[in-house]
Amino acid sequence: MILVGAAIVAAVVVYSANQSPRTTTSSDFPTPDATVSADPGAQPTGCLGGSARDADMLLSAQASAPHTTTGAIEVAAAMVRWIHRSPLPSAEEANLVQASVLTNDRAFVADLPTYLAGNPDFRYGLFEDDQDFYMSTINGVWILDSASPDAVTVTVGTNYVIDGALSPRYVASLTMDIEWEDGRWRVGDAYGKRTTETLFAAGTHFTEGC
Repeated sequence: MILVGAAIVAAVVVYSANQSPRTTTSSDFPTPDATVSADPGAQPTGCLGGSARDADMLLSAQASAPHTTTGAIEVAAAMVRWIHRSPLPSAEEANLVQASVLTNDRAFVADLPTYLAGNPDFRYGLFEDDQDFYMSTINGVWILDSASPDAVTVTVGTNYVIDGALSPRYVASLTMDIEWEDGRWRVGDAYGKRTTETLFAAGTHFTEGC
């Protein structure tokens, strides 16, 4: 089994590559405390905002997300789908997301357009540099780590789609702090908290996925 770790923004995001089924033989992070439940009503689809992976999708998801834990989870999933892809988002999209989606003073990166202009490699050496990819919530999962009315921490598990094909091997785990600010959910910090092994074993599947 393979466990590959890589970082984004000061070593806060950890990706893992696993053989199918999704298990690993090592764990770099302690198992977090017990999680809390999401809203008893509608559960996260993983597709709020539509199936596109552009800024319009992310802004639409944010605008549609209710002031509930489910709404926060949907925005987190949309953020992963927007940023972790190749080709990377454009500078115009990054500026829109910086202004509208990231928190004012607690975001995982202070200058998103400059960060993306540095061409971060979200492949992390898992596959060839010339292969396009994006992240899918199909078969993806989520775990609500903590929640209050205006602050939610959620871990989202997604699957690599490489050259148009859902990978049976590579999955990702990302924990995000989502905060209710200016009447909408915004993305704050992002970091590695759970290995894909623990996440996919304990997580709840998105009801749709895209």
